[in-house]
Amino acid sequence: KAMKIDVKMEMEWSTKGVGPFLVITVVLENSEVPAANAALTFGDWIADKIVSLYPIAAGIKAVLTLIYGKLTPEIGDKNKGYGVVIITHVPMGGVGVPYSIVKTRTKKVIPLPLGLNLTPSLVAFQNKLWASFIANDRTNNVQICSSPDGLIWSNKISIGQTAQLGSSPSIEVFNNKLWICFVACNPTNDILVCSSGDGLNWSPNSQIAQTALFCTSPSLTVFQNKLWVSFVAKNDTHNVLVCSFDGTNWTNNTQIGQTAQTGTSPSIEVYHNKLWICFIAFNPTNDILACSSNGINWTNNVQIGQTAQIFSSPSLAVFNGKLWVAFVAKNETNNVLVSSFDGTNWTNNTQIGQTAQNDTSPSLAVFKNRLWVSFVAKNNTYDRLICSSADGINWSNNTVI
Repeated sequence: KAMKIDVKMEMEWSTKGVGPFLVITVVLENSEVPAANAALTFGDWIADKIVSLYPIAAGIKAVLTLIYGKLTPEIGDKNKGYGVVIITHVPMGGVGVPYSIVKTRTKKVIPLPLGLNLTPSLVAFQNKLWASFIANDRTNNVQICSSPDGLIWSNKISIGQTAQLGSSPSIEVFNNKLWICFVACNPTNDILVCSSGDGLNWSPNSQIAQTALFCTSPSLTVFQNKLWVSFVAKNDTHNVLVCSFDGTNWTNNTQIGQTAQTGTSPSIEVYHNKLWICFIAFNPTNDILACSSNGINWTNNVQIGQTAQIFSSPSLAVFNGKLWVAFVAKNETNNVLVSSFDGTNWTNNTQIGQTAQNDTSPSLAVFKNRLWVSFVAKNNTYDRLICSSADGINWSNNTVI
């Protein structure tokens, strides 16, 4: 029988702080393992297949060839006629060593979801609501679409950029243009930006001279006529950093005196003439914390009385004179929740009647006097869904973006 191969790729963090790991699940169906002297050729064949399905793996192809070449004898031993399943962990953060598990495959078909981070980002621009996200395929293309009413959406288009697996883009309006910020789809983890005056024609990317931690995403806002970005430092500190752009140059990064949980990202917004950043505490509580700044000095963090799901991040927006945060509940329900701040107190959370996919985050935006929340459906479709509210309490049914 002819050999068949299928691949799933995702990012995984250890609760012990090791990683992140690029987790590659390879299913070889009806596999006929070659002789030992052809092991490297066999390993190269598997590596080629992985790269063809997930181009972002090209940078580690040589490593993958060696890993699967060395596994050839075990693959042959574990194959009982229906092939094998190989689960390989490749460290991407400089901590840990690669390791693999080879399992005997039965006749049962093993479904392989993409496992990509599909969290969308929202912004209002030119009387439309725009959404930016990573393609729901193996390309990691940054895509965008728009809607005049939040209900009927245009076809998605690619902006000519690719983003890192496990991260999401952030979209904002600055100097009458749409700006998208994302993490480069290569081992550098460079933070890149590009812009468009119409949402259709996009500039080439440019580096902002900053790098982000694996499996995290940047967040954009506009404050004091500058475009600001918040992100998590690409090192073991987990420091939350900010820098700004005046239309010509980017500043050096500044520490805000806070650290964020593994695998999560900060959200930045402007409220009452101050920059606000919301993030998940770098400890087992998963408390949602907030701090603010005049652009130079940052306050200590405060708890908002809410906790978020592991590997999920909060999102901020200003609506009806209040600062709102959306997040995924820290329990098995995966409920999407919102809470608001009037400048003094945070409210209890409110359920919006929706649930989100594991390891994804919601996104907030204001459009046509309504608060909008986008999120990834908690089912096998991985659809990006959106719903809205005129008061933050009563929410519409969801619509597919």
